[in-house]
Amino acid sequence: MTVILAVLCVLLLFAFIYERYRSNQISSELDKESMELDNTNRISDIILSNVHAFILFIDSDFFVHKTNYYIRTETLEELSKKRVGDLLKCSNSFLMPGGCGTSELCPQCPVRLAIQKAFDNRSSFTDLEAALDVVDGKQVFPLQAEISGKYISVNNKDYMVLTVHDVTRLKNIEKELKKSKEKQL
Repeated sequence: MTVILAVLCVLLLFAFIYERYRSNQISSELDKESMELDNTNRISDIILSNVHAFILFIDSDFFVHKTNYYIRTETLEELSKKRVGDLLKCSNSFLMPGGCGTSELCPQCPVRLAIQKAFDNRSSFTDLEAALDVVDGKQVFPLQAEISGKYISVNNKDYMVLTVHDVTRLKNIEKELKKSKEKQL
């Protein structure tokens, strides 16, 4: 009986040592993966801070999960529960207590329609030209934008990466060039 008990104790000791070894091995692998994830996040943050466009990672309810908007605009705000129109300070969003998606004009918004169609079809779109009125303080400014959206599925959830290029300056230059050419003729 003591031999059986001794064998059981030795087996339990080996099982304990093996489980401890596996636990340390798994912990080491998790630490390595965590470091790789931190490096990936740092790299994505560096890329986002150096892109000369607004990048928005959104879900199918138009909530923004990650963006470079605050870095690009040097704005100190919190991202919590902002939709696309709220983040971009769309005047229709700004005027409504419920924000983006609650104005009577939202169903006709070309940006909203393009994004929704892309989510519905699980597709992407490029170079949507849109004229937006954005609120800055108490003033409303026109913004000309080119917007592209890339649909992606992550863990069976629908997301989209939006790229918003402010082309207002370029459009104004085009208008001035056109006027100049017309004057020359």
